[in-house]
Amino acid sequence: MISSQSRNVSGGAARCTLCPACCEVRLVASGPDNWRSEYPLSEGAGLCPRGSALGELIGHRRRIRHPSRRVNGKPRQIDLSDALEAILGAASGKGVVFLVDGNIPVEQLCLAGAWCQAWSEAKLCIVVEPAERDLLLGIEAGACEYLAGDRLSECDGFVIVGNAFAANPMCSRGVFDRFKAQPRTPVVVIDPAAATCWKFASHKVDTPAGGELASLLAVASAAGAPVEGLDAQGAENSSAVEAGKAISGCGRLAVLVTAEYGRSAAWRQIGYAAAMLAKAKGGAVSPQTTGANALAAVRLADKLGAVSPASALADASTLRVSVGCDVAAMIGAPVDIFGAAAALPNRTTESAEVLLPLAMPGEMAGVFLSACCERVKVAPMMNP
Repeated sequence: MISSQSRNVSGGAARCTLCPACCEVRLVASGPDNWRSEYPLSEGAGLCPRGSALGELIGHRRRIRHPSRRVNGKPRQIDLSDALEAILGAASGKGVVFLVDGNIPVEQLCLAGAWCQAWSEAKLCIVVEPAERDLLLGIEAGACEYLAGDRLSECDGFVIVGNAFAANPMCSRGVFDRFKAQPRTPVVVIDPAAATCWKFASHKVDTPAGGELASLLAVASAAGAPVEGLDAQGAENSSAVEAGKAISGCGRLAVLVTAEYGRSAAWRQIGYAAAMLAKAKGGAVSPQTTGANALAAVRLADKLGAVSPASALADASTLRVSVGCDVAAMIGAPVDIFGAAAALPNRTTESAEVLLPLAMPGEMAGVFLSACCERVKVAPMMNP
């Protein structure tokens, strides 16, 4: 149901699912009700500071552990049944839309879809960071192969859009392994912020803020792989020409892209251009997303009949319940949310009338579809 391209199913190791690397992680006690993450025992399995903080977050002092309802603006603990009755009562006659975080296991997304389809007054909205959703939709339209992390070192050239190494620290290993074996491997970086990847580029493309698409198209054109239907809008410059020439002879090009919200409005076109460039050069594309399951969420949203976040937020007549996603922070503005389920307080829970506790990454088992199209079976570090 997810993908005919899915390849590997790992064993049920506990894994961090905060990015597509899906690094192994272990949890050990550091005191009464205190935990810390431990690095994996196998060599090269990775784990960045985000994953290493999961253990501390599980026992965080501000963890939402009980249902509550606001009375005079202050949360007051209530029973779970009372919290659910409050939501059902408020939704009666007007319907309810559940905005569910897309970075949860596939099984839970499917269950949420089945539940909403069985309840005529309920709608499902699978929430993925808007820029990442557009990027993935563009890549899907390009019908390019997705690149597994262990194949990065086999590529003979790299085009990196954005700060991919920060989005997924493990993807840098494949690039460096290739560069160590073949120092002349071209590494083209398109990043207006000149962040981490910029330091390791063999070819740096001068790119103004919001100019990622134009620079990528200019590089593709200079490489002999122009993208039909998209206009470079005169962005060609000497750095783009040199970068394009450097990858023109590649036969297995890797294009790594990370969508940074607020940087550009053209992520769908960027995703499509990245896919077409990689495909033209016999390679594959590797999107680096905030969570490990964004690709599955994008594919399942259509299959499950989910409404878009824009539609869910525009319909003021329907009660909204947020499950695991901080919608207010995502759009940068207050949102009318009646109920919010979260592991830790956030901007959305600050205004919700009913609060519910929720499991967090590290406590959820199930299947995740990483951005390289591998199905990864994840075991929890501990029970919720």
